[in-house]
Amino acid sequence: MIVTAIVQVAMEMKAQTIGEWVETPAVLDCVRALGVQHIQGYLIGEPVLMQTLADQCPEDVLKQKSYP
Repeated sequence: MIVTAIVQVAMEMKAQTIGEWVETPAVLDCVRALGVQHIQGYLIGEPVLMQTLADQCPEDVLKQKSYP
């Protein structure tokens, strides 16, 4: 109930929401049902070093000042 209320308040405020610790398909289904817009966690990918990520990103992405 608390998480549902927080997501609803965020939606009312037009704020972006991020579901963290999404490690199983069941948790992914839950955060999607709540209306959470973004997710992060081991289900999506394991943590990597910043330099490793930078090496894999196209140059034009690295030059962006903000991300959608």
